[in-house]
Amino acid sequence: MRKLWLLIVLAGAACKPDPTPEQKAASDAAAVAQVEAAQKLRAPVQPLALQTISEADSAAAAISGAGCSFVPQGANDPVLVGDTERAVIKTNDVTTTMAVDAGSAATTHHYIGKTHTAFIDQGADKGQPWGDEGIRAAATMTVQDSEKREVYRAKGMFYCGA
Repeated sequence: MRKLWLLIVLAGAACKPDPTPEQKAASDAAAVAQVEAAQKLRAPVQPLALQTISEADSAAAAISGAGCSFVPQGANDPVLVGDTERAVIKTNDVTTTMAVDAGSAATTHHYIGKTHTAFIDQGADKGQPWGDEGIRAAATMTVQDSEKREVYRAKGMFYCGA
Protein backbone atom coordinates (compact mmCIF):
# COMPACT_ATOMS: atom_id res chain seq x y z
CA MET A 1 0.00 0.00 0.00
CA ARG A 2 2.84 2.36 0.84
CA LYS A 3 4.46 1.66 -2.49
CA LEU A 4 1.22 2.50 -4.25
CA TRP A 5 0.98 5.90 -2.52
CA LEU A 6 4.61 6.61 -3.30
CA LEU A 7 4.03 5.81 -6.97
CA ILE A 8 0.94 8.06 -7.07
CA VAL A 9 2.83 10.97 -5.51
CA LEU A 10 5.80 10.54 -7.83
CA ALA A 11 3.55 10.22 -10.84
CA GLY A 12 1.70 13.39 -9.87
CA ALA A 13 4.96 15.31 -9.46
CA ALA A 14 6.21 14.07 -12.82
CA CYS A 15 3.01 15.19 -14.53
CA LYS A 16 3.38 18.82 -13.43
CA PRO A 17 4.17 20.79 -16.59
CA ASP A 18 7.16 23.14 -16.75
CA PRO A 19 6.19 26.81 -16.54
CA THR A 20 5.81 28.62 -19.82
CA PRO A 21 8.31 31.39 -20.61
CA GLU A 22 5.59 33.94 -19.82
CA GLN A 23 4.90 32.34 -16.40
CA LYS A 24 8.63 32.22 -15.62
CA ALA A 25 9.04 35.89 -16.65
CA ALA A 26 6.07 36.90 -14.48
CA SER A 27 7.45 34.93 -11.52
CA ASP A 28 10.89 36.50 -11.98
CA ALA A 29 9.39 40.01 -12.25
CA ALA A 30 7.43 39.46 -9.04
CA ALA A 31 10.60 38.32 -7.23
CA VAL A 32 12.56 41.34 -8.49
CA ALA A 33 9.76 43.70 -7.42
CA GLN A 34 9.75 42.14 -3.96
CA VAL A 35 13.53 42.64 -3.59
CA GLU A 36 13.34 46.24 -4.86
CA ALA A 37 10.53 47.04 -2.42
CA ALA A 38 12.59 45.64 0.45
CA GLN A 39 15.57 47.77 -0.58
CA LYS A 40 13.45 50.94 -0.54
CA LEU A 41 12.44 50.43 3.07
CA ARG A 42 14.03 53.09 5.22
CA ALA A 43 14.79 52.92 8.88
CA PRO A 44 12.45 55.04 10.98
CA VAL A 45 13.53 58.61 11.74
CA GLN A 46 15.62 58.73 14.91
CA PRO A 47 15.14 62.18 16.51
CA LEU A 48 18.31 63.63 18.03
CA ALA A 49 18.45 64.89 21.57
CA LEU A 50 21.43 67.20 21.39
CA GLN A 51 23.51 67.68 24.51
CA THR A 52 25.50 70.66 25.69
CA ILE A 53 28.99 71.01 24.24
CA SER A 54 31.56 71.51 27.01
CA GLU A 55 34.96 73.17 26.72
CA ALA A 56 36.48 69.68 26.96
CA ASP A 57 34.35 68.53 24.01
CA SER A 58 35.50 71.54 21.97
CA ALA A 59 39.14 70.92 22.84
CA ALA A 60 38.87 67.21 21.99
CA ALA A 61 37.45 68.15 18.57
CA ALA A 62 40.27 70.69 18.07
CA ILE A 63 37.83 73.62 17.90
CA SER A 64 39.84 76.78 18.43
CA GLY A 65 40.15 80.42 17.46
CA ALA A 66 37.30 82.48 16.05
CA GLY A 67 34.13 80.47 16.06
CA CYS A 68 30.41 80.21 16.35
CA SER A 69 27.91 78.46 18.59
CA PHE A 70 24.18 77.81 18.69
CA VAL A 71 22.21 78.01 21.95
CA PRO A 72 18.58 76.80 21.84
CA GLN A 73 15.84 78.96 23.37
CA GLY A 74 15.58 78.39 27.09
CA ALA A 75 19.11 77.00 27.38
CA ASN A 76 22.29 78.63 28.63
CA ASP A 77 24.85 76.48 26.86
CA PRO A 78 25.49 75.63 23.19
CA VAL A 79 24.52 72.40 21.41
CA LEU A 80 26.80 73.22 18.46
CA VAL A 81 30.25 74.79 18.62
CA GLY A 82 32.47 75.42 15.63
CA ASP A 83 35.42 77.31 14.22
CA THR A 84 36.28 78.18 10.62
CA GLU A 85 36.95 74.51 9.67
CA ARG A 86 34.75 72.24 11.77
CA ALA A 87 31.86 72.09 14.19
CA VAL A 88 30.81 69.58 16.80
CA ILE A 89 27.49 68.33 18.16
CA LYS A 90 26.91 65.78 20.91
CA THR A 91 24.27 63.13 21.45
CA ASN A 92 24.27 60.08 23.74
CA ASP A 93 27.55 61.37 25.23
CA VAL A 94 29.28 60.99 21.84
CA THR A 95 30.54 64.00 19.92
CA THR A 96 30.22 64.16 16.14
CA THR A 97 32.54 66.40 14.16
CA MET A 98 31.30 68.06 10.98
CA ALA A 99 33.10 70.06 8.31
CA VAL A 100 32.14 73.67 7.68
CA ASP A 101 30.72 74.30 4.22
CA ALA A 102 32.69 77.43 3.30
CA GLY A 103 30.38 78.05 0.35
CA SER A 104 27.24 78.52 2.42
CA ALA A 105 25.46 81.87 2.45
CA ALA A 106 26.31 84.58 4.97
CA THR A 107 23.14 83.98 6.97
CA THR A 108 22.85 80.21 6.47
CA HIS A 109 25.62 78.17 8.04
CA HIS A 110 26.05 74.60 6.82
CA TYR A 111 27.98 71.80 8.57
CA ILE A 112 28.49 68.42 6.91
CA GLY A 113 29.13 65.16 8.79
CA LYS A 114 29.22 61.47 7.94
CA THR A 115 25.86 60.74 9.54
CA HIS A 116 24.23 64.16 9.95
CA THR A 117 24.16 67.60 8.37
CA ALA A 118 23.37 70.76 10.33
CA PHE A 119 22.01 74.06 9.08
CA ILE A 120 21.78 77.26 11.07
CA ASP A 121 19.56 79.81 9.38
CA GLN A 122 19.53 83.40 10.58
CA GLY A 123 16.77 84.33 8.16
CA ALA A 124 16.57 88.10 7.80
CA ASP A 125 18.47 88.72 11.07
CA LYS A 126 21.89 90.07 10.07
CA GLY A 127 22.98 90.03 13.70
CA GLN A 128 23.72 92.54 16.39
CA PRO A 129 27.07 93.37 17.97
CA TRP A 130 28.09 90.98 20.72
CA GLY A 131 31.20 91.41 22.81
CA ASP A 132 34.21 93.18 21.29
CA GLU A 133 34.22 91.61 17.82
CA GLY A 134 31.28 89.27 17.61
CA ILE A 135 27.69 89.15 16.51
CA ARG A 136 24.62 87.36 17.76
CA ALA A 137 21.49 86.63 15.80
CA ALA A 138 18.18 84.87 16.24
CA ALA A 139 18.38 81.66 14.24
CA THR A 140 16.91 78.22 13.68
CA MET A 141 19.09 75.12 13.79
CA THR A 142 18.03 72.07 11.80
CA VAL A 143 19.83 68.72 11.71
CA GLN A 144 19.15 66.13 9.02
CA ASP A 145 20.10 62.46 8.95
CA SER A 146 21.95 60.83 6.05
CA GLU A 147 18.66 60.49 4.17
CA LYS A 148 17.95 64.25 4.48
CA ARG A 149 15.17 63.75 7.02
CA GLU A 150 14.83 66.30 9.81
CA VAL A 151 15.88 64.84 13.16
CA TYR A 152 16.35 68.05 15.18
CA ARG A 153 14.97 71.58 14.98
CA ALA A 154 15.21 74.42 17.47
CA LYS A 155 14.99 78.19 17.55
CA GLY A 156 17.63 80.01 19.50
CA MET A 157 20.61 82.34 19.29
CA PHE A 158 23.64 82.00 17.04
CA TYR A 159 26.83 83.58 18.33
CA CYS A 160 29.97 84.21 16.27
CA GLY A 161 33.08 86.01 17.39
CA ALA A 162 36.79 86.06 17.93
